[in-house]
This record gives sequence, structure tokens and C-alpha cells, in this order.
Amino acid sequence: MFTLHAVNSNVRAIRLSVLLVEDNPGDAALVRVALADASLPLVELIHVQTLNQALARLQGNDIDLIITDLGLPDSYGFDACAKLCGNAQHTPVIVLSGRTDPVIRQEGLRLGAKDFLDKHHLGKEQIISVLAHAIKLQASS
Repeated sequence: MFTLHAVNSNVRAIRLSVLLVEDNPGDAALVRVALADASLPLVELIHVQTLNQALARLQGNDIDLIITDLGLPDSYGFDACAKLCGNAQHTPVIVLSGRTDPVIRQEGLRLGAKDFLDKHHLGKEQIISVLAHAIKLQASS
């Protein structure tokens, strides 16, 4: 298990492109603030608002991690999660949700998501943990 200090060191040393798929500007700002609070200078956040925009952006083959909301204007529920988890690039997907029902988390993981972020408890520790998990996934693939 990573300690927060070791995770911080690993995350700060690796360049990551993170695709955030979130239609709510306030929730997108929460992720931006958490990243800023974590002081991660090599993490580039690319924000899109729809599933179709995300799928188009993935064609560039330069995304290391996807963080997606479940409720998007062009998909609902687990549709976005399923489609993004099935991306040809095998980019890890993290579900971002304000719903904390364990069934939501379990279904996202069943569909292939690698982790879950709770919008109500989003902070630098959660962002660092998720990015560390993405680094670990990259290293093992």
C-alpha cells in the first residue's frame, strides 16, 4: 500500500493526461480544485461535457485516465461508464458520482471502472489515491 508521501512523490514525477467527462461546471470545478490542492504540476486536465466528446477525444490516443460522471446529456446511468470502459485504448476509467449507494460503486466496477470518486468527499487525498492507482495500472500494463 502506498503512503500518502510515497504516492505524492510518484504522482508528482509522472506526467498524466486526465480526461474529465462532466457536464456540471460546479462538479468539474471540484475536480480542478482537488487537483490544484494536491499540487500536481505534471497532470493535465482535459474537460469535456458529453460522452460523444469524450469518445472523440480518446481517438487522439494520448489520455492516461478517464474520470466520468454517470449522468451526462447524451447518456444516462451506466451507459457512459460501459462505453468508456470498453475504449479501444484500454484507458482506465474512474466513476465520479454524487450518489454513494454501494450498488452504484459495485456496478461501475463490474463494468470495468477501476475506482470510484465520491463528489461529496472529493479532495486532494482522493485525487492522489486515484492517480496513484492509475500509475500502478500503467506500470503493470
